[in-house]
Amino acid sequence: MADFPNFCVPLEPPPVIGKSPRRQPHRGTQTEAIMDELAYSINRTAKVLGVGRTTIYKLIKSGQVDTLKIGSRTLITTESITRLAQTRREV
Repeated sequence: MADFPNFCVPLEPPPVIGKSPRRQPHRGTQTEAIMDELAYSINRTAKVLGVGRTTIYKLIKSGQVDTLKIGSRTLITTESITRLAQTRREV
């Protein structure tokens, strides 16, 4: 490789024979991805908003997000997540 100038060096390693790359499903924009589901778990909501679970529980207790209770599972509606994000953006 010392005989070739830098611009001739390949940037990516060659593909591995016998393995095809995994295809990712088209998810659209992040907003579209959020609207695909009606409700998120506590953990997923925290991840989407970039906050901790404790913050999510505080938002639930203060009534800033709407929840659905299915069995022992607490879910947060995507509508209330979107509403919360919009009100925070305006502040």
